Amino acid sequence: MPSPAFRALLIIATLALAACSNAAPDADGPRYRDIEFHVGAYDPVQPGTAHTPVPGERTWTTFDDKPVHLVHALTIPGAEIQSISVNADAAPTVDVALTSSGGAALRDLTEANVGRVLGIVVGEHLVSAPTIGAPVGQRFQVQTASAQQAQAMVDTLTNPPVE
Repeated sequence: MPSPAFRALLIIATLALAACSNAAPDADGPRYRDIEFHVGAYDPVQPGTAHTPVPGERTWTTFDDKPVHLVHALTIPGAEIQSISVNADAAPTVDVALTSSGGAALRDLTEANVGRVLGIVVGEHLVSAPTIGAPVGQRFQVQTASAQQAQAMVDTLTNPPVE
């Protein structure tokens, strides 16, 4: 069984494709922060092979202290996020639903980068860095090591309501 840290870093799975409305978020409902998606700056290299930086590359450190080299590829504005929630049924995950236009942009990005790391950045914080196993779109989930870690990710992505 993979370690929790391994699962948190390497698993991003698609949910069943479902129709999503493009309705504007409820004014009284949650507001979400913009999510930046960064992709691995290079294809995986053999251990011991020197890494040559690429233009725009930034080195991030994962929560288990491993360096990952990423390049910004896409920003999904908070208005394009329909919902973010914790799902602790089997393995704890953060479930995300985007509008159709946000989902299409993410699908294009992940389709072109299967096998690479996908850094999920909010503000200046890398919140997850799974490997893209398959293209994802309007609905996706990020598996975490614990329900507490999933809730912390949701809290990071959700702005407090504007008063």
